[in-house]
Amino acid sequence: MFGYVCVGWWFSYFVSKTFCSLRVNLAKRLYVTYKLLQQMKHKIYYIILVLVVLLVVLVAVIYAAQPDVRPEVGVKVGDVFTYKMVGVAEWADEGVAIPNEFIAVNSTDYYRIQITGVESTNVSYTEITQFHNGTSYIYDGAIDVATGASSGEGSFWGIYAINLAVGKQSRPDYAEGAEIDSVEIVPYSDGDRTTNFMSVSGTFYDMDDETYSTTYESYAYIYFDKELGVLVALQNRQIYNNPQIMLTVYYVLVESNVLQVDTNTINALEALS
Repeated sequence: MFGYVCVGWWFSYFVSKTFCSLRVNLAKRLYVTYKLLQQMKHKIYYIILVLVVLLVVLVAVIYAAQPDVRPEVGVKVGDVFTYKMVGVAEWADEGVAIPNEFIAVNSTDYYRIQITGVESTNVSYTEITQFHNGTSYIYDGAIDVATGASSGEGSFWGIYAINLAVGKQSRPDYAEGAEIDSVEIVPYSDGDRTTNFMSVSGTFYDMDDETYSTTYESYAYIYFDKELGVLVALQNRQIYNNPQIMLTVYYVLVESNVLQVDTNTINALEALS
């Protein structure tokens, strides 16, 4: 009987020690596994961080390697564009005096632009306003198609960069400029051409009025050839509050040595403007 008790006690003691040893070893293994996982987690975070940094650097390198795409000029030296000008006046107040510069619009035989120079995004031109009485005004000017900045005595601004898409800035390097609103298809004798359209509006004050109560609203509806970047039609409307008068000037391209303008072209442009 004593032998059985001793054996039983010894067996219980052995099992207990073995179980404790296994439990300690298991705890140690679990702790080591936990630490390894913690280290791996930190390494994974580090690897992800390194990959993100490498991706940012790669994108920056690819972006920097891209060529600097500058706005392109479509017109060239020798190109000529001739416009018809028509002015329409409407007023609510009796005895309104029509401005002389507006009267001159309907005395114009033609308005012509001759391209005299192209350097990078800068275009130089000669502006000729020919009147029915034989007199003419001739001025030289220049415009940067990228920014819209102009110089010289000429007042023509209707030259743009080519292939501008809808929603893009009409002056690519001038973020506050007007965007291309839509496109129209205009027929020419050698086929249809895509015409960009945009509208520009604003309120202006008569600088001679110190009270700044005399204003006019200006609305310009501009159409220019997408592939050539030159004005083909314009409606410029100005609505004055004092006196109450509305002055509208229409420009339509009627002749060019570059664009094959015919009667259908002129009719389509007049319908647009």
